[in-house]
Amino acid sequence: MWFIKKHLKLIGKSLLYLGFLFVIFTLWTSQNSTLMKGVLTLIMVFVLMSNILYDYLKKLNEDLQIALVVECDLDKVSSIMERIKRFDVFKGMKPTLILTQTLVYLDAHNPQGCINHIKEHESFFTGHPDYLLIHYHSLFKSYVYLGDVDEATENYTQLQRFKQTSKKKNDISQLYSWHEIDADYYHITKSYKKSLEAYKAVDLKRYNNRECIHYYYGRACLELDMKHRSNIRKYCKQIEDINKDSPYIGALNAYDETI
Repeated sequence: MWFIKKHLKLIGKSLLYLGFLFVIFTLWTSQNSTLMKGVLTLIMVFVLMSNILYDYLKKLNEDLQIALVVECDLDKVSSIMERIKRFDVFKGMKPTLILTQTLVYLDAHNPQGCINHIKEHESFFTGHPDYLLIHYHSLFKSYVYLGDVDEATENYTQLQRFKQTSKKKNDISQLYSWHEIDADYYHITKSYKKSLEAYKAVDLKRYNNRECIHYYYGRACLELDMKHRSNIRKYCKQIEDINKDSPYIGALNAYDETI
């Protein structure tokens, strides 16, 4: 069904372009003024180039999302982002690039880079409720990875306020699993049993590959702290099955050495 819809949409857009060209051509041939013909030609070129550029950027954005959340290929993500920057002449993709870079820092297990990036674009993140949620969650996750209990607690508190406000509006965001947020908080505050219960409550069927990597890493670190070493290889293998080059494989081994 999606295949048919995709091609119907393509046919519809092609017909729209042809209709536009026909109208411009009709106007162009009816003009005696060379100046007006030049103006119509410029309009035609501008509109067509703008639409071609829009479609190309849209395709790049689709590729970006697949590389980020399905393939979890950070090199590919960086390459696509560079192409978007090069062709985004109207800067319409700037919000996407800022948000994606936030996730890239986390996926590269570079929490300090994520924190610096968010602080650099503080005003951007406060401009939209979903962006604000990403702001608090990304900071929370970063401070959890850094082991900074005070800062993690501060951002966890902000997330809980956000959740309560959303409840009152009957509009709780589904961007993140609140169970996993609780699990991370209980883990860093050494409430290991509560953390494990919260991790077990997470519905992994709702997760994409990117989210699964962070889940497996967090769960493995918790079980290392709980001396449940028999499960660690399982979580490491699950990360490898998604992307054998994931930075979280090395991060998990490094965490193991600190226990």
